[in-house]
Amino acid sequence: MKLSVDQHKKVINALSHPWGRVELTCDGHAVVACVGRTGKRSMRFEIVVYVDGTLDFKRMEMGDEIGGKFYRTVTRKVHKKATVDALEKSFWKRRTKQYRDAVYKRRCPFFSTASAFVRHIEQHNDQIQLIYPATEVAADVQKD
Repeated sequence: MKLSVDQHKKVINALSHPWGRVELTCDGHAVVACVGRTGKRSMRFEIVVYVDGTLDFKRMEMGDEIGGKFYRTVTRKVHKKATVDALEKSFWKRRTKQYRDAVYKRRCPFFSTASAFVRHIEQHNDQIQLIYPATEVAADVQKD
C-alpha cells in the first residue's frame, strides 16, 4: 500500500521545517525521518533517515539490500575533468579512458528535500504506512 495524496502532503509538510519528524513503517521496518543540522557549525538542514531506530553504517555498504531501500546512492567521478585533460595531453586518449570513466558509489542517509525522500521511499518499498503525524482516520479510531 502506497501513501495516499493526503498522507504524501502531510509527510512533505512535516519535513519542511527545522526539527520536523515523520515515522513510517516500510516493508516491516520502522523508519524515522528527522530534519536536523548536518554539522556542528553548519546551518544547513537535511533529512536524516533512521532505520529500526539506528543509523547503522553497515547498511550503507553498496551490497546491502536494506540500505538500498532507505538510503540514497551518491555517484561521484574519481578524477576531476582538469586532471583527465592534463593526462590526455601527456598520454594517449585510449590510455586515459579508464580515468575519465572511473566513478565511485556510496550510500548516504541524508536527503536534501522532503519530496526526494518520499519519492525514494515510494520507489523502493511496497508496503508503506504513515504512523506519525497521524492521519484523520487513525485519530478517529483512537478517540473511540
